[in-house]
Formats: sequence, C-alpha cells, structure tokens
Amino acid sequence: MFRICAVILVCLMASATTFAQRDSQRNPERAAIGKLGQVKEGAAIYSKPDAKSKKLNAKVKADTYVVIRKISGEWATLVMADGTDGFMLIEQLEKLPYDVNIRKPEPAPVATRGSVGRFARDMAPKITGTDLGSNIVRYGTEFIGTPYVWGGNSLTGGVDCSGYVQQLFRKHGISLPRTAQEQSYVGQAIDDLSQLQTGDRLYFTDSARARITHTGIYMGNGYFIHSSSGRKGVAIDPLNEKWIKILINVRR
Repeated sequence: MFRICAVILVCLMASATTFAQRDSQRNPERAAIGKLGQVKEGAAIYSKPDAKSKKLNAKVKADTYVVIRKISGEWATLVMADGTDGFMLIEQLEKLPYDVNIRKPEPAPVATRGSVGRFARDMAPKITGTDLGSNIVRYGTEFIGTPYVWGGNSLTGGVDCSGYVQQLFRKHGISLPRTAQEQSYVGQAIDDLSQLQTGDRLYFTDSARARITHTGIYMGNGYFIHSSSGRKGVAIDPLNEKWIKILINVRR
C-alpha cells in the first residue's frame, strides 16, 4: 500500500533537548505525547509487537530521536509520523528522561457563537431518523466545537478525525480501528455517491502522500461532520467539489 516514513519528531523540535525538557505541568499550553528515545544501531520498526510482523522501517539510522508512547514487556510503542503506532524492541532503544510535548491547539469557538456556528446549525440537515446512522450522527453533533488534537481520543477534551469517528461508533457498539487508513477497509463499500446515507463513513486522501489522511461522517443533504485541524475542531462542512475530488472511499 503505502510506506510509512520515518518516525515523527526531530522536525518538531527546534532543539531536541530543549523541546523535550518542557513539561506540560509547568507549561499548560503544551501537552505531553510520550517520552523521548534514541535509536541504537541496527534498529527496526515493526507493524506489530512481533519480530515476524511487517517492517515499517527495516533500518532506522542510529541516534535518530523517536517518541515512545508506552512500553509493554520487551516492546516500545512509537508515535509514527502519521499518528499511527510502530513497535521497536526495547533493547534497540535508549530511553531518555524527557517528556515530548506538542503545543495544544487553541480552543475552537463554541458552535452556537459566530457565523460559522450559526451556518452549521442553520444549513446542516436536521437529523430526525431513528436508524443507526442517524443516531450516530445526532450523537456526533453534541461535540461540535470540541478542539482538534492530533492523536486525541476525547470527544470533549480533544480528538482527531479518526479518533472522532472511532469514538462515535464505539458508543453505538461498533468497533473500528484507530487510524483512517485502517478504518477504510472495514464495512460495506459504497461506490455510487448517489447512494450515500446518513452515517456513512467518508475517507479522503492527500494526493501528495497517496494515502488516506482524513475521515468524516456523512449527515445527509450534502453535508458531513468531522474533526478537522483546519477548522480547529469538530465542525460541519458541505461535501462540495473540493472534498469530492479527494474522496476515495466510502464505507457503511
């Protein structure tokens, strides 16, 4: 499919040490996403905590900085550049005593304030159905204005696009994978846009990266709801030509 490039991070730091040493408790404008680690020679990143699983990166350069999300047994879970998890043997890492933090997004405006909120409320379809898709979307509108947080899973505190979709479906008893790419493989494929129904999941690509990078849920009447970095949180947008050009998968 696509190749996940290196591990995240050195690009996030003006200086690896000074960046990592910032503590979210001392600086409430930043949020910790993991611990800093440094790769030893001969290290590899796997798709699963299993040395027989697919290698996402067969040979990571020695001294590369990585972010360790968590440690379980002999495996470290790493934060990859696209927000997914990679796995590396602990013995191939040097754990450093630093937190890695990112700047918290500015809170998005409350949906009922300002022109954007009024537009969403006034122009979006009213969800009156009692089917599963309608129930999911109706529930999702309760969180309009929740800030976008990359890697976030909280519908009230901060969530990214795939986390938002995953959490809404989980609330209704449906288990979906964590990333948009993985989610796009699950469910009935809808090939004809004229057949879109409320609650269908939409998957979009960034053609420069040739992979799925965003997801949302169709509301009906030509609108969808999503957690968007560009909109700084959960918002409603029209499924217009801009979005249709990069829509490559629909699942029900």
